[in-house]
Amino acid sequence: MSRRASAGARQGAVAVPAHLSFDWVRTQYAQAVRFGLIQPSLLASASFERRLCALEQFSLGPWARRA
Repeated sequence: MSRRASAGARQGAVAVPAHLSFDWVRTQYAQAVRFGLIQPSLLASASFERRLCALEQFSLGPWARRA
């Protein structure tokens, strides 16, 4: 594999929208609650969502979702 091909492969990985990683984190949290790894709590869920939204706003800036 040439250097040019490996650089192209890296660019393809960057093309994935950054907001999908935040959706993945939300999905993992929901599955952890469903499997009993995290105790179900509306307060904990709201706190998690607030912190994740703040991180999303900080990292994506104007491209972050507005809920």
